[in-house]
Amino acid sequence: MKLKTAAGVVTLRKTTRKQLERLGGFLPLAGPIPERPGGADYGIIMKQGRRETWAIKQQPVDIRKSEANELATFNQALVVQAIHRYLKWGFTGVLMPCVYLQPKVKQMMEVGIAYSGGADPSDAKARRGLDPLAGLDPTAMHGEGFGKMVIAFIECLAKTAAATDTPLFTTIDMDHRPRSAFDRLLFSFLIHGQDVYSLKINPASDDPVWTWLRVTGIDKVYALPSVPYEIQDD
Repeated sequence: MKLKTAAGVVTLRKTTRKQLERLGGFLPLAGPIPERPGGADYGIIMKQGRRETWAIKQQPVDIRKSEANELATFNQALVVQAIHRYLKWGFTGVLMPCVYLQPKVKQMMEVGIAYSGGADPSDAKARRGLDPLAGLDPTAMHGEGFGKMVIAFIECLAKTAAATDTPLFTTIDMDHRPRSAFDRLLFSFLIHGQDVYSLKINPASDDPVWTWLRVTGIDKVYALPSVPYEIQDD
């Protein structure tokens, strides 16, 4: 499938079985899903029984609910346009940065970015030196070096914000939280090594994410149409 944007064409390639197997080693996947919720072929498993998937949360200052959609759009633009910078780090694990929206009291909203995925045990770059997020103990659930991957992406966000003159929120906290701590997760892309996967269910050329991506030089991604997914234990 080819998507024409103002910046050029983005080609969506079919994800192979081998790629799915490799992804499944870092991120809990379900699929193909027979019922295809919303048109999705796959599910990123966020909860199985009482067990939840966890993510590193980059938390901003609360804003008014009326401003939430605008900030979510800014965040989404930055996440997508930061991917090409992140690829240059050369990590081999999986990182899935998602904009999230969490209602707060008195018509306020928290609109930040959540990072899930897993570090590759064979990735010397991720494992070398101290993990800057070791205090959150992400290693047990995400592998040694995952904190470095997250911090690298946050650095890429800051460079992207400066280069594109797009507002980037001030981070007031980094925390490790379960899926239930995020009311809405906005799926867009995930990165595995040098491969970029689109989680979009019904990709269309008029979706600005494709222009944001293509303008950075990325012209090929793999299709992985997915939704947050829960599995009930028997």
